[in-house]
Amino acid sequence: MDGLVIGIFMTLIFIVLPLFPLLLWLGVIRLDKERVRKLIMASSGTTVSIRWRPLKHGWTSDTLRYGDGNRIYEVHYIDLNGNSRHAWCKTSILGGVALATDDLSSTEKMDS
Repeated sequence: MDGLVIGIFMTLIFIVLPLFPLLLWLGVIRLDKERVRKLIMASSGTTVSIRWRPLKHGWTSDTLRYGDGNRIYEVHYIDLNGNSRHAWCKTSILGGVALATDDLSSTEKMDS
């Protein structure tokens, strides 16, 4: 019986606990993407892609401009007029979601 208890304890210590921060981080990323998607949908847009970009826009020199503790996402979406748009979005647990930049990718109206 002692061997079983020690085996379960070792499994928890060496397998489950190290995976917990990774699973928590993946959950945060998933929630962020859903919040970004809702922001785009609120403006009658359709999301094409949302990608977490930790080493891109806002990581080094722009950190102070966007604020510390924010996660930066690159967002491609189609606006209400059918234009393809490219945006950088910042999120944080307490700060919510905000589009930091929003550029028109294509001036041609996309066919649906």
